[in-house]
Amino acid sequence: MLALSASAALASESPSIPPALELPAGGLVFNSRERVVVDSELVKIALGRVEIDYVVRSSSSKPISLLVAFPLPVIDMANLFGAELAVPAYDVANPTNFVGFWSTIDGVPVEPDVDLRATALGQVDAGSQLRELGLPLYPLAPDLAEKLAALPPATRDMLEAANLISTDSATPEPLWALSTVFHWRHEIAADATAALRLHYQPSAGSAPWSEELKDKVMAKYCLTTEDVAAIEARAAGGKAPTVYWVHYGPAHNGWLKGESGTHTIIVEKPEGKGIATTCATGTREPTATGVRITTQNRIDDKEIQVLFVE
Repeated sequence: MLALSASAALASESPSIPPALELPAGGLVFNSRERVVVDSELVKIALGRVEIDYVVRSSSSKPISLLVAFPLPVIDMANLFGAELAVPAYDVANPTNFVGFWSTIDGVPVEPDVDLRATALGQVDAGSQLRELGLPLYPLAPDLAEKLAALPPATRDMLEAANLISTDSATPEPLWALSTVFHWRHEIAADATAALRLHYQPSAGSAPWSEELKDKVMAKYCLTTEDVAAIEARAAGGKAPTVYWVHYGPAHNGWLKGESGTHTIIVEKPEGKGIATTCATGTREPTATGVRITTQNRIDDKEIQVLFVE
């Protein structure tokens, strides 16, 4: 079991995120089979954190053993080859939890199991082969380049033929994809409720403001003309502000959770003159720190794209 500390994760809520591509993540996945109802779901999205609160209710007259999973963003090095990537919570002692994930049930910390799967071409299992060679499955490990370079030439040729590395650059580069899933079981008593909370630090994309970027993001994130004017006024001061975006993407089988009686999204602005905007639909209500968007009887299968300017 892997113990995750809520206090440690919360200690870094506003990371400095370099220009990078984003990696989408979502919420919990659990197969209710119509025996568990999601009474409410509250999704809070800020630049440095995503928090989700669920209230689930058993509709069965018998206790239910519920399998709950949280899939981390897939790191596919073949698709990210040569790109910058922000890893929000990397810990050399625990590279598995690179988004600072933690979860509680009724206030009690969860100790999940973890499944790691390294694949070539996103399909062919390569975990055993990499482990036998003493290579970390985490493809962004700081010592990976050194370990790949130390392999015998014949071994590197074998890995390249298996589409696991590329030798086109000065040093060998990994090409495999890493899938990471935390999972655990929770017993829900007959006709009972449970409060599930999760927290993680999103892998945000970023780029400096420019005319080209404006054309790409205005419609996608419903950026208003007032927001654009404020950003361009700051850019006119001599330094273009950095724009960040967070992609909340429910897992492929996230629909198994079923409908939420009340589904709420809270988007929080960065401090100061920050901007946060999204095209997410629902009943909108401005808050002191951003916006609240509420819908009823919503299935959590919709992507949420949020743009931030600090």
